[in-house]
Amino acid sequence: MACVRWNDVLGVNDYRGKHGSLPNIMLFVLGGIGRLDLLAGIKMTRILCQFSCGAASAVATKLAIAQNAEKLPLLVLNAYIENEHPDNRRFANDCERWFGVPLTVLRDERYSADIIKVFRQRGYMKGPRGAPCTTNLKRNLLKTIAHP
Repeated sequence: MACVRWNDVLGVNDYRGKHGSLPNIMLFVLGGIGRLDLLAGIKMTRILCQFSCGAASAVATKLAIAQNAEKLPLLVLNAYIENEHPDNRRFANDCERWFGVPLTVLRDERYSADIIKVFRQRGYMKGPRGAPCTTNLKRNLLKTIAHP
């Protein structure tokens, strides 16, 4: 499974239950290929894969599904962005069939999934911590489903 941002997965305290277990593992599918067995010894109740509609993300998600082999419930998540190319939806539909797992598409309501609205309301396009559209339309949205 792709999990190239281990600090986002294992270093965030609010992902941990009161006994130190991780009820979920949010696997950021950013194109790097990692292995689920590296998380051995950590009690998980489900796996969340972030699918970005990119080719590397598709392959990494497919590998995660294969490695999981239905051992744990697995959700494939996608944050819908209004301004992305329409071909992303076609590719997402193709990948959903290829994965054999339904794709859960999340859509931001505050900004209507529109990056221009984020830029106008936040007043900038990119800052020292990245683009506000990534934080507001993807990361914050995906965090809402991270806890069971």
